[in-house]
Amino acid sequence: MSALQQINLLTDDLLPRREVFTDRQLLAGCALFAVLLCLLSLWDGWSLAKVRQQADTAARQLARLDAQLAELRKSQEGGEQAMRAELERLREQRAAQAMLAQVLSEDGDKTRNGVAAAMVSLAESVVSGLWLQEIRIYPQRLHLKGSALDAVLVPRYLQNIADGDRFDGLRFSSVEVSGSGSGGIVEFELKSPQPPGGGR
Repeated sequence: MSALQQINLLTDDLLPRREVFTDRQLLAGCALFAVLLCLLSLWDGWSLAKVRQQADTAARQLARLDAQLAELRKSQEGGEQAMRAELERLREQRAAQAMLAQVLSEDGDKTRNGVAAAMVSLAESVVSGLWLQEIRIYPQRLHLKGSALDAVLVPRYLQNIADGDRFDGLRFSSVEVSGSGSGGIVEFELKSPQPPGGGR
């Protein structure tokens, strides 16, 4: 009977060996790691600069939009104020027209003897080719300025005024007719006599 022998097959040659890095390999690894860190740092710096540039651009655009908005609001406020002023002016003008229409529409002795009747009488007395430029009506006195295409039209107008109901028998103490102007147009000024003890 043979004796059993134990054989160790795991010799030192068969065991896996640990590889040891050399100094050169370690130096190369450190250099590679440093280069990667530099690249990452450069990338971060470039990205940050780009973000800042975009932020500055956005800020400038926002400031420009704010300025445009402020200008638009200012123009709208100015337009609203102008519209309000125009509306107020139109209201005042309408009120004045209504008051004038009420005065002109009044009848009775007050109208017949008042300014409205005098204006109507003067308008009815006008002859063709003659027009008035200034009318002043005082109590018992009349002052007219106007123009005519021919000087002969002025006496005709005076006669029409005197024949009217409002100025029946009125006579003018001062009649001035200037020389012919452009196109043969003459200017005239008529004044009725001032009553004794009267004003202007």
